[in-house]
Amino acid sequence: MRRLADQWEIFEPESPPTHRPAPRDVRQTLVFQEADKIVATLQEAGLQVVIDAPKPIFKSPAFRCSDWFNARNPICAGGFVIERDFLEQRRQPVMDALAELKTLHPALAVWDPFPVLCPEAVCSAFDGPLPKFLDGDHLSGHGNRVLFPSFLAMLESVAQRLPPRASAKAI
Repeated sequence: MRRLADQWEIFEPESPPTHRPAPRDVRQTLVFQEADKIVATLQEAGLQVVIDAPKPIFKSPAFRCSDWFNARNPICAGGFVIERDFLEQRRQPVMDALAELKTLHPALAVWDPFPVLCPEAVCSAFDGPLPKFLDGDHLSGHGNRVLFPSFLAMLESVAQRLPPRASAKAI
């Protein structure tokens, strides 16, 4: 998913699709093929693969703009809220690719942190006064703490579905 900003610059977002998704471009096809190969290789090695779905993205770096003395910094002008619908449309091609990977690799686990980070119609880069994001798309320490229960629950769910290891001793 393309970023809207980084630590130093705000990018002009291209419009998300409002109709049927366009076919993948060459770059997206190559990325998908590489992901397919990596998942297959890891699963052939006996590993359980977990991929996280796209998190919300923002136009300003929340952590950098969270202190009062940075409030007037031009990098903070993009704001810290964004419509959930915009983000869902923007991430849909990635979600479609993850669903396709899951079809090819049924044991693949896809963890979606988006609903935890954006439970409302408008997504915020902040949880009260605390920034959930370091920049426009990377989590802060607080953001990681917000997601930890969801991530742990997903790992426990995946672990319950794993077959017992032949070398594991019964307790």
